[in-house]
Amino acid sequence: MHRGITTGLLIGLVVAWAAGWAGGAPAARPGKNAPAVADSDAPCAPGATSPEIKTSGGEWSYFVYLPKAYTPARKWPVLFVMSPSGGNAGMLKRYIEGAEMNNWILAGSRQSKNNFAQSEQAVRAMVTDVCKKLPVDPKRMYSSGFSGGARMAFWLAQELKTKGFAGVLACGAGGNPELMSPKTVMFGLSGSNCFNRWDMACTLKRMRNDLSRLRFFIGKHAWADAVLIKYAMTWLNACYLKVTPPGSTALDGEKKQLVAGIQAEIQQATATNPEKAYDWALCLAAVATAPTAPEQQPLQTLLKNPKVQLYVAGLKDMDLFVKKHFATSVMDYVNNNGTPAAKRDADRLAAKYAATGLAELFAKMGEPAGKP
Repeated sequence: MHRGITTGLLIGLVVAWAAGWAGGAPAARPGKNAPAVADSDAPCAPGATSPEIKTSGGEWSYFVYLPKAYTPARKWPVLFVMSPSGGNAGMLKRYIEGAEMNNWILAGSRQSKNNFAQSEQAVRAMVTDVCKKLPVDPKRMYSSGFSGGARMAFWLAQELKTKGFAGVLACGAGGNPELMSPKTVMFGLSGSNCFNRWDMACTLKRMRNDLSRLRFFIGKHAWADAVLIKYAMTWLNACYLKVTPPGSTALDGEKKQLVAGIQAEIQQATATNPEKAYDWALCLAAVATAPTAPEQQPLQTLLKNPKVQLYVAGLKDMDLFVKKHFATSVMDYVNNNGTPAAKRDADRLAAKYAATGLAELFAKMGEPAGKP
């Protein structure tokens, strides 16, 4: 079993399952009832997305979303987002649920896009401008994007590696972990039939941070939905807060809020969707500082459920399937796309785990990937 793809932590989600995640009563979100603090220098009101913001030089621009709990009186994590086709305010929408649960600022580049020679300059200018105009915590900078935007997210992590760049949320494309800080955590999201599924599995294999993860969802080369992005953001946040120094009052408060938010997700799902509850329990356990910590208890309780036990076994087999068929070569989308061996293994596993949410995902992953 290779590094990063560990039992229970490479999790595939079927479309219907993801839809179930999105339904029901909204989970409690840290700080959602906190009063907004007026800030005349802020680009928009808390809980809103800004109009297009010009950088100091005027050549580049970006959009910002401020969480509802935003106040200028403290420093905030920030997630920089890049799109393969150029950005607009709408591209931040899929990140808002995660921004609210984790209390992160979002910033999206307007000009960065595929085949644009000055994408790096545009992203550099955005990062500089955001850090100048907003109270950003320089130790808690993250990047995200889809396809070519994901590659830009990895590039930004490389550019800021000396600052200990916190994490990359990559959708539909991989990068070069060797060029990033070993402290940087990756959470990858890939369509089951994305032509970059080999690229992403190989990237995870080379990650030097054991907290890095990869998830598959049913689909081709596409953005992950807001439900998965929220989970990925929460995982990255949990990884950071896990190592919060004792006595750090502000971060201790954040950690308590995050734990409460994850516990609400677990409670909401336990009766109707124990697989989802187990996934969130894994996220909660990621915050734990010891095997006996209270954050470990929901995980141990759920593991007594036979349905969860079958699901965990399926996750083990998913790990092995991905290692065997995808964590091979980034060029296998051409050289070994849709092999009889992958189809045979996938169909066998789909039948074996027919009672879980992994069955349809296994079946899809045995099919050829779409072409670029």
